[in-house]
Amino acid sequence: MENTIIQRSIELAERWQSESNRIKSKRQIEFDEKVSKMVRNPVNKVFLTELIDQAFRPRDSKRVANQIVYLLNKYKNVDLFDSFESLLIELFNKAGKHVPSVSVPAIVSRIRGETAGVILDAEKDELIKHIRRRKKEKVGVNLNVIGEALLGEEEADRRLKIYRDTLSLPDVTYLSIKISTIYSQITPLAFEQSVSVLVERLSGLYRHAQAHRYEDAEGVSQPKFINLDMEEYKDLALTVETFKRTLDNPEFRDLRAGIVLQAYLPDALEWQRNLTEWAQERVAAGCAPIKLRVVKGANMDMEQTEASMRCWPQAAYHDKLDTDANYKRMLRYAFTPERASCVSIGIASHNLFELAHAHLLAKEYGAEQHVVFEMLEGMADATARTVHAEGIPILLYAPVATRENFTHAIAYYVRRLDENTSPQNFLTHSFDLKPGDSHWEFLAEQFRATFARIETARSVPFRDQDRNEEESRVVKSTLDWDRLLSESDTDWSLPANRFWAEGIVEKWKAVPGAAVEEISVSIGDSFLYDGLVTVELIDQSQHEAAIPIARYALGRIEDIDMAMDIASRDESGWGTMSAEERHRILSVAARELRLARGDLLGVAAAEVGKLFTETDTEVSEAIDFAEFYPLAMQRFSQRSNLVFKPKGVGVVIPPWNFPIAIPAGGVLASLAGGDNTIF
Repeated sequence: MENTIIQRSIELAERWQSESNRIKSKRQIEFDEKVSKMVRNPVNKVFLTELIDQAFRPRDSKRVANQIVYLLNKYKNVDLFDSFESLLIELFNKAGKHVPSVSVPAIVSRIRGETAGVILDAEKDELIKHIRRRKKEKVGVNLNVIGEALLGEEEADRRLKIYRDTLSLPDVTYLSIKISTIYSQITPLAFEQSVSVLVERLSGLYRHAQAHRYEDAEGVSQPKFINLDMEEYKDLALTVETFKRTLDNPEFRDLRAGIVLQAYLPDALEWQRNLTEWAQERVAAGCAPIKLRVVKGANMDMEQTEASMRCWPQAAYHDKLDTDANYKRMLRYAFTPERASCVSIGIASHNLFELAHAHLLAKEYGAEQHVVFEMLEGMADATARTVHAEGIPILLYAPVATRENFTHAIAYYVRRLDENTSPQNFLTHSFDLKPGDSHWEFLAEQFRATFARIETARSVPFRDQDRNEEESRVVKSTLDWDRLLSESDTDWSLPANRFWAEGIVEKWKAVPGAAVEEISVSIGDSFLYDGLVTVELIDQSQHEAAIPIARYALGRIEDIDMAMDIASRDESGWGTMSAEERHRILSVAARELRLARGDLLGVAAAEVGKLFTETDTEVSEAIDFAEFYPLAMQRFSQRSNLVFKPKGVGVVIPPWNFPIAIPAGGVLASLAGGDNTIF
């Protein structure tokens, strides 16, 4: 059966590709050629990315013109433009750059015209005209309103108003939103608080969708449809929980709504099971089914960037064949009749092999009436028309931008092109693709290869950090391995780590009437407290009450002199130790810092009111200092042309706002160099 459906899928994909090639419009051919230039010449993609990022953000036309000239001179090998556009660029270089108030708006207008098929104009009349045209073609439009990332709650309120206004338009039936666009203060660490606010705001949009109805193809009145898009991995649990809790409200029992899952995450199938079982219980209770949009993935660059910055495993698969296998695995799970009747499926892909396979698989399972194919507006219009001609429902995901948000939309457009033109992506090869050519055979072979991985592709998350098990964690020290592996920050998206954080709060949060810690001045082997001036330390993590958590003693001038004398005598022999001996001791210090992470987070919150998310990165940095400085010093000491001599006593005075990383860096650098320090 497996081999049969594979071959039938390839044959159907061949037929669809041949028909798509036959009916391609002149505009689509020109668009394909433009995108294929980005594939053939990577410099074009880099140039376009820098052009959008640097040239169109400033409001000053003169500044924009200068940046365009700079980039045109920087990238001499760009061949992205057709002959007419090349002429316009030549005119700009000769004359336009001298009159930027005229030339820059003309350039933006040209770009807007070039992207009109992919990014819809948000002006009401133009938008309605486009939706009505698609409606005549019996094609649905899923609007995605483009805007800048939220910086505050005022912007969140504005975005919510835009969503309500969009839903109020009579011809709009379908809207996609992201949780990050309705609440600016989302953090996985404050999971319950974030979900509570998100549920309240999503409920408001759902009510608006219920109040503004439309008539479907059968003339039945329906509420507008809202779909929750999926973002980065850190937002996955928040998005799913918000979706479920909102729809669990009795007022939404008859409301159909949707959510997205990304197949490039190994645990996507488990999340699909979670949603499906919940939806089955919901339908059994007499409530409306839900919709699940299955995509390959849309935030790979962000996932890779965050993983690199935070020293985490990449959340998504490293091999696209695994992503494709997981995609098929999710469809097999979804298409059984008892599941498909509760969770309808949106097949989001431009890959004709995947679409053909999904179509045949849905027929085999008897789930056709619960399936819709979803593509990006303007990206593969001929393909969408070909598939739709087979009687398959089509929904086009359409970004919408106002003129003031057009630069953000262009950035979105470039990101989409970048995602869809990676080496293994179908669209990379689809421009001028013909069944039987080398590109087609490569894609067909890739499609066949994914079936062997359906049962073996990883199905549990790559990110499984658990701070509760820190003592048992095996860490490669620079003492054991001749390189630095940067310390991982805490992954707050994981439930185990949020539970760990709750324990820190429980331990360090000051309670009225509790014993107050007395902190001595430490000098050599002496601890001084009695008779010294003391200062009460108020728990800065609590703003509603002044609750003391500690009382610390202040050293005197003579105490400082004593500390300096002890340090300068170096009775421990620190300055005469070899770099290797110091390395061994400081690596032990790094281990102790790892074990003390929770207490360091707790004391920083109590003493200076610093957030866990901010202090956590400081602790990681301090650990890296303890590992890296002695490693670097040991390497320096092995060079025969260098002579090292400790400078003596170093004094480290920490700032209040970086109470861990900066003082740790100063102390550890001094110790690694053989100096004694006082703190």
